[in-house]
Amino acid sequence: MSLMNHLLHPDYFEDIPFSNDYFANKLNTRAEEVAANPVPSTGVTVAIRAFNEVRLLERLLIDIHDQQFDGDVEVVVVDNESKDSTASVARSCGAEVVKLAREDFSYPRSMNLAMEAASYDNVFLTVGHAALSNDQLLRGGVSYFAGDTQNIAGAFAYALPDNRASRTEKLIALGNRQFMHKKEVKKCVMGELSGCGSMIKKPIWLELGKFDERFETGGEDGAMAKAMLKAGYRLFVDPALTVHHAHGLGPINTLKQWQAWMKTSKPQKLDVQQLAGRRPDLNFD
Repeated sequence: MSLMNHLLHPDYFEDIPFSNDYFANKLNTRAEEVAANPVPSTGVTVAIRAFNEVRLLERLLIDIHDQQFDGDVEVVVVDNESKDSTASVARSCGAEVVKLAREDFSYPRSMNLAMEAASYDNVFLTVGHAALSNDQLLRGGVSYFAGDTQNIAGAFAYALPDNRASRTEKLIALGNRQFMHKKEVKKCVMGELSGCGSMIKKPIWLELGKFDERFETGGEDGAMAKAMLKAGYRLFVDPALTVHHAHGLGPINTLKQWQAWMKTSKPQKLDVQQLAGRRPDLNFD
């Protein structure tokens, strides 16, 4: 692999089949474009939802520290009653920890708590088991809200695998080749404004009524994206905001996960047992 000076985890790209460094080159090139353009010195909140993932959270916190960003960075961790040291490690790194009781968990509820705790209007939403792909990610996200861009509501990227990804997840990642160019979103399909890698404007989130908490099992992000476009706001997909994210699921559980995602276009109640059945990486014990 050639020199990838902006990539934080260049080794994560090595096992993506048939890519020939395509993703690494595209991402690093986009990061270079971001680095070459001025970005206003403004504050940003990195809002992280976490549950029993202290080791991976430490990786994410290091990635945040390694960002080439001149503005203030606030870190908020919404902890879903982790039994490990997730909360204490977050606090030791200067993060604000917001507690969410296990029985009160839903995907939109955790996202709303993260947004509510944010001190800054620019909020990057992610999860504790994700990793930031490049050192220009925060600059790339904030750049959408600089100057006369009040009609831009947010930007996001589709995730790429990390070193925990299964072969199935690495193969699926090949479908993200189409999203490795910055472009405006005109029509919503599944995956817009993903809660593991999106920068959004807090005042617009408030204006549109926050994430819809009827989507307990997911889909609140897509519903918000649709609401933003319907209200006349603009959304962008931008590889500069890429995170590495995987669950380590094999073909059977990946199929179950996709079947569950296909149902998230409408509000649903959260079935924790069903979720645990397709997500063995989660530790509910």
